[in-house]
Amino acid sequence: MKIAFTTLPAPGHINPLTAVARRLQSRGHDVTFIALPYMVAPIEAAGLKCIPCDEGDLSAEWIKTTHSRLSQLDGEAAVQFSFESLGEMLRNLLNQLPATVAAAGIDALVMDATQYYLGLVPLHLGIPYVHISPGLPLDLSGATPPRFFGWPFETTL
Repeated sequence: MKIAFTTLPAPGHINPLTAVARRLQSRGHDVTFIALPYMVAPIEAAGLKCIPCDEGDLSAEWIKTTHSRLSQLDGEAAVQFSFESLGEMLRNLLNQLPATVAAAGIDALVMDATQYYLGLVPLHLGIPYVHISPGLPLDLSGATPPRFFGWPFETTL
């Protein structure tokens, strides 16, 4: 089975997912990543294949500027900026990923859980997929408080 991974362009996302990918590879699966061009070298350094995906509007400079700006924010401003940036990344991936996956003959996708709604791509292509969280999961249903805000202990449901 040819399995492709996608993740956010940040070490805290890349590193845990490359560990999972190497484990699948050790079990005989054909594993590769699909990533922005400037992410190829660190992924290949982890001993994995990587197919560059058209970066569209997400140049290395855009990522650098985004990380720099985020590092200066905190609280709700940081959360809002993060979701706006994630939206830009999702827009780009929804435009670029289907053709890359199809051209590479990918059988299944493993996607970073932070790439919200990217599951639309494998649904569209008719291939199986799974989301994997490299950190604490984020429940967007509103049933639980976001992981990045503290809250007082309660014994209620």
